[in-house]
Amino acid sequence: MTMKPIQYPPLTHEAWKQGRQSYVTSPSGNLSVVAMPPLRQQQQTFQGLAGSWSRLDAPDSVSVTATLADGLLIDGQPIHGTVTLEPSTVITFSPTRTGKVVREVDGTLYLQVWDSDAPNLKAFKEIATYPYDAAWAVNAEYLLNPDAHRSFEVSRANDTALHTRNAPVNVHFKWDGSEYSLAAYTTFAEHMLIVTFTDETTGRETSVAGRIMLVPRMPEGAFVFDFNQAMLLPHEFSAVYPCPQPPTGNHLPFAVTAGEKAVLFTC
Repeated sequence: MTMKPIQYPPLTHEAWKQGRQSYVTSPSGNLSVVAMPPLRQQQQTFQGLAGSWSRLDAPDSVSVTATLADGLLIDGQPIHGTVTLEPSTVITFSPTRTGKVVREVDGTLYLQVWDSDAPNLKAFKEIATYPYDAAWAVNAEYLLNPDAHRSFEVSRANDTALHTRNAPVNVHFKWDGSEYSLAAYTTFAEHMLIVTFTDETTGRETSVAGRIMLVPRMPEGAFVFDFNQAMLLPHEFSAVYPCPQPPTGNHLPFAVTAGEKAVLFTC
């Protein structure tokens, strides 16, 4: 496998950085998320959020019970009583707070709530990154795992339980003469896989939680695995995110001095 570094124009990386900043600061971006509780089949209430919530037996369906006094709007309409929500339903809690039911790949449903007045959004300064380095855009191989049903267990931030993830692909590459392989596993987006990893910068120059990279689903073969696009997990932008922790086998025994380093706030 040829490992000649791929050179990308600096503007390409700058556009990526600008896109990341635009996303995390958007009304539905990571910094605006203020609540993300999992939804159970028993009735639940959540601090600061109107209504009584429960998951239904029907796939991806949730019920909410509220009164007119709660001021809860479902797709713009006030409710009094119990209604059933689908993932596309827009929930309005207040003029600044909106929400949706979101589904994780393992079937867990969450009530995700955004607030345009979120403290983290107001205090955000920038995402600190390493300087762009073309050497970190490595030639890699996208290899389908012989066991299409291979899975492993991961833990998540804010959750002590283990969760099963299907890992149908290995990302194989060379660095400094040695070969490495990272498991890519399923996520909420059907057309993408994710790689969460740790390296020798983890807990020193970058987050203790590791970092994440997106990998498009594609035919088996060669592609560019660009560590310059290594991202911080959403948990770094808002502590309510139940982000998956990198599996043990996805540790790289060298410093990946590329990609995002830390979220910086003004206070």
